[in-house]
Amino acid sequence: MVIDLYTGGLGQPLAHDVEMQYPVDLQKAMSLTRAFEQRHAESSAVNSSTAPKGSGRRTIASASSNVAPGGPPPEGKPEGPRSRFRRLTPAEMQEKC
Repeated sequence: MVIDLYTGGLGQPLAHDVEMQYPVDLQKAMSLTRAFEQRHAESSAVNSSTAPKGSGRRTIASASSNVAPGGPPPEGKPEGPRSRFRRLTPAEMQEKC
């Protein structure tokens, strides 16, 4: 029961990977989770290091180099790498409530 609650909070495919090992207690389930997360992180690092030379990461870095040192960023262009989040204006926050 406790293991089901724990794996229910994990994302897929991690929850499925842990459940397929039929852990006998919560400690074993958590240990398996750490092992699978480490394996995923290592495989992601290998995949990102073999990315083609024209990858998006290089494009972002070169775009931020167009900003003059010490000066404000050009209008409409963010400073530094683009964030996947954006700040809501007070009006937008009121609209969401």
